[in-house]
Amino acid sequence: MCGRYSVIPKAKGNSRVAKLLINHMKEAHYNAAPSQNLPVVTNSEPNKIQLFSWGL
Repeated sequence: MCGRYSVIPKAKGNSRVAKLLINHMKEAHYNAAPSQNLPVVTNSEPNKIQLFSWGL
């Protein structure tokens, strides 16, 4: 991934991921970069937010 995206914990909707983000994140990341630790929901632990970083 070489692009940027936004992670907003006050996401609309009642999805499981939206609830996890609201509980885990204190502030939004409006310009999330590949080198930062960012929230990820994995298949192996779908009820938990894990922080990952990736890059080129």
